[in-house]
Amino acid sequence: PLIVDDLLKAKSESGFPDIRRTARDIRIRPSFNESVDTLNYIYEVGLRGQTIDPDIEVINGELDCIGFAWSPTDAISIPFRDSQGDYFSIEQEYEIMLLVAKIMQEERIGKRGANFIFDSQFLLRKYGIIPRGELHCTQIAQKIMLPDFAAGLDFVTTMHTDIPYYKQDGKQWIKRGAGTWESWWNYNGLDTIATAAAHSDQIQVLTKQGNLDTYNRQRKLIKPLIYMSERGIKLDVSGMIKEKEVEQAKLDINIEALHKEVGYEINHNAPLQLMNYFYKELRIKPYKKRNQKGVYADTTDIDALKRIARRNIKGSNAAKIMLDIRGLAKRISTYLNIGKVDKDGRYRSSYKPVGAETGRLSSG
Repeated sequence: PLIVDDLLKAKSESGFPDIRRTARDIRIRPSFNESVDTLNYIYEVGLRGQTIDPDIEVINGELDCIGFAWSPTDAISIPFRDSQGDYFSIEQEYEIMLLVAKIMQEERIGKRGANFIFDSQFLLRKYGIIPRGELHCTQIAQKIMLPDFAAGLDFVTTMHTDIPYYKQDGKQWIKRGAGTWESWWNYNGLDTIATAAAHSDQIQVLTKQGNLDTYNRQRKLIKPLIYMSERGIKLDVSGMIKEKEVEQAKLDINIEALHKEVGYEINHNAPLQLMNYFYKELRIKPYKKRNQKGVYADTTDIDALKRIARRNIKGSNAAKIMLDIRGLAKRISTYLNIGKVDKDGRYRSSYKPVGAETGRLSSG
């Protein structure tokens, strides 16, 4: 579908010699009065049935700027700091956040964003702003449309709009502080316009696929998942501690059995040691996997160990023990880790409505 989509775009662009793109207006560096007037206007537009597209940029756990689009071509980015420090006074920032809350908490105004559960949950946790009304998410829509492909806003923008690639501006700012404040705010505004421009096309595709009901079902999970994240899951901490001791004893026994099987102490988490044992000492033909550089290289990942274990050759028993060790270690470090439990005895995590490849929920 991507090749066909690109060819259709190429055909469309070949109809004229110049590059034609939709004119878009992103207001940056607004004054306090302009920010207030625009937010009031956005509220009124939302009440008239227009879905509003908010987007936040967070730096060091603090809200750096917030953008709103009220159409696929119009947006504003309201900053809270610049090179001089705070952009607004405390009183002005308070007034602006009240208007942001007014929009976000209005039941009659639909809201939309990319990975919108993140923005909504941040505003709830940081400011007590409860997201109300219909909530839409381009990431959920994309994952249901094409579950085997990426669903980030960069991919969504490329596939469904004529907006040139701009995500690198934000990545450079976050990682290295590169670029100007204006480019950072423009990036924020483009994020809001991108979701506004892309979503209607996504809805058309979902409707043709017969997946619109699936999308609506999944997006309606945003609010309950935010509640689950904030409320947390009550855990039996004392039971976890006892179970961890039992599992740790099993792990110690398996590690000792592995050393006995191999004939010396070997680190089951050290790929080089495992490759030396299986592929050099035992002369098993190496299993390969494409690495981060795109090159096929020797591997002793879980799939390789499973294959060695199934062959009933010298080394198979060691591979089976290593698989057991990895399973126990995962259980201890992830599922029985009381360090992840909050002081009230509850475990809290963020959830994704379509996090896994199968479309099921995921957390992390």
